[in-house]
Amino acid sequence: SDVVSGCVFAGGDGLNASQNDWADISNCTFDDATITATGTQLTIKNSIGRGTTAVVGAGTLDVTYSDVAGFGAGTGNIDTDPLWVDAGNGDYALLPASPCIDAGDPSSPLDPDGTRADMGAIPFENAFDDLGGGVAGSAGVVALAAHSTLLGGEGVYFKLTGTPPLQPVVL
Repeated sequence: SDVVSGCVFAGGDGLNASQNDWADISNCTFDDATITATGTQLTIKNSIGRGTTAVVGAGTLDVTYSDVAGFGAGTGNIDTDPLWVDAGNGDYALLPASPCIDAGDPSSPLDPDGTRADMGAIPFENAFDDLGGGVAGSAGVVALAAHSTLLGGEGVYFKLTGTPPLQPVVL
């Protein structure tokens, strides 16, 4: 059996997990890559697959909490641009506004910055987070988080959670 974690496969790279009983792929990034899993029970979690990435021959396939083109349906999955820094030059880090940040399986180990797991091989390191906590409201604890690398010219992305939809919130 194979366990593959934290790897980047790009530009025609491939992963061959064929003829195993099972293979577990987690926190990996695939860009124009092929995953061959002939006769294998394959699980993909907290991963990103874009470009012409394809899964070939899996006996069974379970994709969860991932951003894989064509696999938007399923627990925690999204199907959108991951907002990589510069994939054309091999930089698969996530930009501050990436929808893959803090979107991995909530039961996965936390990222190095102490936040929920990100999707993909390169976790986004929040330079700062939780700008003051919150008071429990009707939708839970209100929290304002800021994401930025704090590098000159970089943007700051703010995310407000725990608020009821379409209701005013006092900060």
